[in-house]
Amino acid sequence: MQFHIKPGAGYMKVEMRIDNLNQATAKGIRHAFYDIGKDLIATAKKNILKRPRAGRTYIVRTGTGRTIKHTASKPGESPASMTGALWRSLDFEVRGADSMEFGYRESFSANPRTGKAPSGRGGVIYGKYLEDGTRRMAARPGLLIAINGNRGNMHERFVTGLKRELT
Repeated sequence: MQFHIKPGAGYMKVEMRIDNLNQATAKGIRHAFYDIGKDLIATAKKNILKRPRAGRTYIVRTGTGRTIKHTASKPGESPASMTGALWRSLDFEVRGADSMEFGYRESFSANPRTGKAPSGRGGVIYGKYLEDGTRRMAARPGLLIAINGNRGNMHERFVTGLKRELT
């Protein structure tokens, strides 16, 4: 006795669905990275603006000659905002389904004459020194604090992103 098995119309549907599985998975992961990036930016910005600060308080003279009272962050806290440049430089970039970069944008593309970055693309060069510290200053790890504060959400973002694309 022999059985002859031939693929039917249903077989093609299964094959097509499996072929699209890789694309749908990658799309779900990209969506999850995007949502995680938005969460990280929101948390980091909230922490930069958080009050009260526990660091040193001092008087700062602005570029316009005005003086303001500024309270710095203490070591281990998110950096305190003085000008808003650090806050505005927070950014993320999804790099396909493989990774996402999150951090302070640097202003390497600034106009050499004016020192200003193109509109909407400003950045700071001191973000890495705040995050890691220097030999004269302890770290203010704002990015790491934002990541640790969102660790629980990250898994849920991946689950939601994959479910959205695979169902």
